[in-house]
Amino acid sequence: MSGVSESEKLRQECLLVEYQLAHREVERLNRQLWTTGQILIPLSLAGLTLFSMLTEHSLETVSRVFFTGVVSSLLLLGWHSIAKKWFAYQTISQYRIVEIEKELSLWCTRYELYGSVKRNPLKTFPIFDDEDLNRLKSIPEDILPTGNSVSGAIRNLVILMITGWVFLLIREIVLAYNLLECS
Repeated sequence: MSGVSESEKLRQECLLVEYQLAHREVERLNRQLWTTGQILIPLSLAGLTLFSMLTEHSLETVSRVFFTGVVSSLLLLGWHSIAKKWFAYQTISQYRIVEIEKELSLWCTRYELYGSVKRNPLKTFPIFDDEDLNRLKSIPEDILPTGNSVSGAIRNLVILMITGWVFLLIREIVLAYNLLECS
């Protein structure tokens, strides 16, 4: 017989099931986030494009741009707010995944998370102990992920879209005011 007891095997199997469920939860939250984004971002872009191509400028157009821009901005801000909450839930699941990895001597998620922590030193993941960090520091720098975090990219995208609506509204106000002055 092997040196592993039946109760230990059962415990490891339970941990593996929990590990898989936690990974599925992270994937589910990612899918929800991007499915929602695939609807809101193109809608907002379509509105920006449509209104920027208008050749008639009037107070009515200004009110339409204002109303559409406010609705679009509120939807994008709501999406960003929900995304932040989903990222917090993902972090909780990832924390548990790392705990299970430690118990089962697995490393995949710890490597992934270390890449994001290394990229952003202000972000901490307190579950890494000195032994983990020694192993993780041996990862070659050139294979660590680079670029912004997903949450940062979403924030920047929302800011960019809202800025587009503000500039479009200012443009419409200026053009409508010029037309009123000329007539």
